[in-house]
Amino acid sequence: NALGLLIEEARTNLLAYSGDIGAWGGSVGSTTNVTLTENALTAPDGTQTADKVQRTVLDTAADYRQTKSVVSGNDYTFSIFAKADVQARLELDFSNSKFSSQDYVRFDVDTGTAYGSGAGATYSVTDYGNGWYRFSLTATCTSSGDTGVIVRIINNEPHYAWGAQLESGAFPTSYIPTSGSAVTRSADVA
Repeated sequence: NALGLLIEEARTNLLAYSGDIGAWGGSVGSTTNVTLTENALTAPDGTQTADKVQRTVLDTAADYRQTKSVVSGNDYTFSIFAKADVQARLELDFSNSKFSSQDYVRFDVDTGTAYGSGAGATYSVTDYGNGWYRFSLTATCTSSGDTGVIVRIINNEPHYAWGAQLESGAFPTSYIPTSGSAVTRSADVA
């Protein structure tokens, strides 16, 4: 639907390889007990670039993450597009070393609902149709330095993921693709 102009401020997606979760290994990030199948499904932008993410060993801790530098006192918003394969549950989380231990939120990917969050977190869910949702977590950094930006797998069901974004700000803005380094979008002018 044409809803008018979307005028957004300048923002930077700090995450490397935002649309390629399969690249979140080595120097870019890390995975724990996770199997990734790259380009397994059509992403919300219409390209065959969404990755399938599945826990390697049932009922063990599993996540994928990147480590990024943050500044004390600033709000940060972490968002990702996800779609359930059957019925998946995820937790978006910031590392406790630079954020409060209460800065997390858990989502049911199948229904697009939040079912648990810490006291320090705010969140949003946006329905993109065809089973895709954009989930976001916003929290205030309490100590400057490097922090983990984490997607935890809560149950054993696989999901599809694409379009991750970490930005300095109190709400998510439209997706900014990255391919190895941070990308800044200029402020929009009507």
